[in-house]
Amino acid sequence: MNLSIGLELADNDEAIGIVVPALGIGNYSCYSAADDESEIIPMVKEAISLILDDMSQNSPELVSKISDLGIRNYRTNEDFEDFNNWMVLDYDLSPYFGKQKRINISLSEGVLKTIDSVVESRSEYRDRSHFLEVAARHEFNI
Repeated sequence: MNLSIGLELADNDEAIGIVVPALGIGNYSCYSAADDESEIIPMVKEAISLILDDMSQNSPELVSKISDLGIRNYRTNEDFEDFNNWMVLDYDLSPYFGKQKRINISLSEGVLKTIDSVVESRSEYRDRSHFLEVAARHEFNI
C-alpha cells in the first residue's frame, strides 16, 4: 500500500519530524523522528512496523480499514500543517492481516501463465499467491 509520509524539516540542528497520517486510526497515530535525511526511511519503516504489530495484536479489525487519503489531502489538513515536505512509501501490509489460509481456486490457463510470467519478471512479487493478494488489495483499496 502506498502511504503518504509527512516530513517536518526544521533547522539543521533539529530532528526531522515524521508522520504517517493513514495510521491515525482508532486510538493509534504514527509519528517518528530522524536526525538526518539518511535515517528517514529506516525510522519511518520502524514506526510503521511497531504500530501495525500492535494494531494487528490488539485491534485487528482496524488493519483492513487503513486508507491513505493522499498527499494533496494531508497537505491541506491543518493537523499536518507543520509537515512541509511529503513523500510516498510503498509498504506491504499483508503480514498484518492475520494468518494465511490455503484455498483452491480455478483460473484459465492463459491467466495463470500471465500471472506466472509477471511473478518471474518482477521482484516485488514473492510468488503467485503474493501477486494475487496484492492484486486483490489493490482492487479493494486496502
